[in-house]
Amino acid sequence: MKLKTASPNTFPVNDEETIKVLLMLYDGAIDYLDKAMAAYRSNDLDKRDYYINKANDIIVELDNAINRKDTSDIARNLTMLYSFMNRHLINACATNSMKAIRDVSKMMADLRGGWQHIRDSLSPSAA
Repeated sequence: MKLKTASPNTFPVNDEETIKVLLMLYDGAIDYLDKAMAAYRSNDLDKRDYYINKANDIIVELDNAINRKDTSDIARNLTMLYSFMNRHLINACATNSMKAIRDVSKMMADLRGGWQHIRDSLSPSAA
């Protein structure tokens, strides 16, 4: 999926279906991070790493979906955020850091909330 650009001065995503898919991806990543935190609490490092890797796979796909020809601040900032999240999760595995997992989960939830707001503004009936 490539994010769409209606014109150089518009927001890079302009349809409900694309945003619906993005919301599902964010939900999946957040769910995997929740499972990683549960595995961390039960000291199951194999499961923790598995779920972190699954969340990271989604983050990589979100990053891959960004249209690289889009030079907007939004596209550039999302690319930097996804890269930061990726490194943060790799660090979480290496250092056994619950805080790093929580940090990425919070960022994903914040981004998801932003996309939900955009979807809601496109169609007030979309909840």
